[in-house]
Amino acid sequence: AQAAAAAGTQRVAAEKAELDKQLKVAQDYIQRLMAEKSDIDKRFHGMKQEMITRLQNACQQRDDARAKVMELENMLQKAGADVRKYQEEAKKAIAAAQAATAAAGTRLPPGTPPAAAAGAATAA
Repeated sequence: AQAAAAAGTQRVAAEKAELDKQLKVAQDYIQRLMAEKSDIDKRFHGMKQEMITRLQNACQQRDDARAKVMELENMLQKAGADVRKYQEEAKKAIAAAQAATAAAGTRLPPGTPPAAAAGAATAA
């Protein structure tokens, strides 16, 4: 009976040793997986932060480009208004020069620049 008890004790001890060994392997495996997860988390957060920074930069560039377009549109509208104003002034100057030359008896062809018309009027 003692021999059977001793054999049972040895068998239990061997099973316990085997289970302890398997537990140690499982704990090592879990530890490796936890370290790998930590590395993956760090890389993920780094990439996430980089993407957020890139997105913010892209949005800033887009906003800057929009502001520049609006500024250029305003400049273009102002330039267009200035051109129309100068065209009206030129038409008035040509009409005045033609009227002056007509009054002086000299006829200039239509569309003669104001400077030539003024020179012709002073020459007459």
